[in-house]
Amino acid sequence: MKYKLELLEDALNDMIESFVWYESQKKGLGGEFYFCIKDGLKRLRGTPKRFQKIFLNVRRLVLKKFPFNIFYIINENNDIIKIIAIYHNSRSPLQWKNRI
Repeated sequence: MKYKLELLEDALNDMIESFVWYESQKKGLGGEFYFCIKDGLKRLRGTPKRFQKIFLNVRRLVLKKFPFNIFYIINENNDIIKIIAIYHNSRSPLQWKNRI
């Protein structure tokens, strides 16, 4: 069964800011980042419980090519995965924890 994805506005902003930064570093790198995120979200939809819980009911998927994590919560009642943050590994977890 595939879950539905729900991206919080803050998570979408995380992704857009990072895309813009990568694109400013090298033309096309923002696109690579976007496709890496897209691949991660595709993996989540198929097997969201596969990834480890790291804080309360928040789970984390580590991206393959970029030093980013996708933080999410699974709502079993309606089969929705709520993406709460797309964060660089070096950022403080206190910021995304405030989104829960």
